[in-house]
Amino acid sequence: MKRIFSLSAVLGLALATSACFVTTSPRPMGSPPGTPSAPAPAPAVNGMLVGTIIDVATQQPIDRAGIELNGGGGRGTGKNAQTDTTGTFKMPELTPGAYGMRCSREGYLPQEQTIQIRAGETTQINCALRKK
Repeated sequence: MKRIFSLSAVLGLALATSACFVTTSPRPMGSPPGTPSAPAPAPAVNGMLVGTIIDVATQQPIDRAGIELNGGGGRGTGKNAQTDTTGTFKMPELTPGAYGMRCSREGYLPQEQTIQIRAGETTQINCALRKK
């Protein structure tokens, strides 16, 4: 009986001692124990394009006008947007660089220009389209 009690006491002490060394620091899945967590990567800093498209003769906003961007940091983007009923549009998360921009609407002559998007900045563009 003394032997069982002694064995139980030793096992209990061993379990209590081992519980003191459990670590709770997170580590990436699949990393072996002891591997420190990697710092989060820095977020990419992009720019944004906002603007208004109006009728050159009436100075009224043109709804459902299309905006197409091509280029940007040497990469083809093919990003598109459309104006709302107030003639405004917004294109977030654009890679910094030069873009070719085309504003168009059925019944109007399209307008093309080159724009520059800068990291962390909002570029404001206004286009005035002339009826065909």
